[in-house]
Amino acid sequence: MHRGVIVVCRMNSSRLPGKTMATIEGRPLLWYVCSRLLVNDEFRDSLCVATSQEWFDEPIAQFCRQQGIPCFRGDSKDVAGRIIACAESRGWDSFARVNGDSPFVDASLLQQAFEALSDGNCDFVTNLAPRTYPYGVAIEVMRTPWYRDWMLNRLDAADREHVTRSIYRNLESVRYRNLPRLDGDLSDWSLTIDTAKHLEWFRELFREPSSDWDQMDYASVIAQRQPYRRVG
Repeated sequence: MHRGVIVVCRMNSSRLPGKTMATIEGRPLLWYVCSRLLVNDEFRDSLCVATSQEWFDEPIAQFCRQQGIPCFRGDSKDVAGRIIACAESRGWDSFARVNGDSPFVDASLLQQAFEALSDGNCDFVTNLAPRTYPYGVAIEVMRTPWYRDWMLNRLDAADREHVTRSIYRNLESVRYRNLPRLDGDLSDWSLTIDTAKHLEWFRELFREPSSDWDQMDYASVIAQRQPYRRVG
């Protein structure tokens, strides 16, 4: 099965404009997201960043060129269309959607999701139905032909900007599998970078001499560093 990971990002975030390329220790946020994925050897050859064709997203495309990461550019508002076009342009039978503001995305979880999808008994694998992982450690993997059919027949204009929102509204119509966290529910915590306060919290993680990004898995950060906010 040809499969890949799509990192969706943009520069014109309403809550924190430019956050994708905001620097932490001299590297943009997007680098931290991609580095989490590139620890998996398979994803080294099947990672693509999907951003828009707008001029303000050129820094994202430039970063990808510098890092040797493929970059697909499409419609700024039709995110669903951009993602499916990206997957099809790469020849992927299935793909994962990762948000560009989630530096603690877990590559091993993505691998588990792809393995669950490969058994042929589902079209969509998630860890959000119900959510037991922290915000920012979301996993969504789907079959490309299935999502194209879903997009064409189920998505209205508003849904096309949110990619999977309509799927969760209609789970009774979906062959899906949920991956629960077996070591306790951490869904009250959030590790996404949504605001300037969240970005500053992330920067603080690296101000201690002992800080090592390679050792900062999401569970240890929650246990030791106390994330910037709780949800709910």
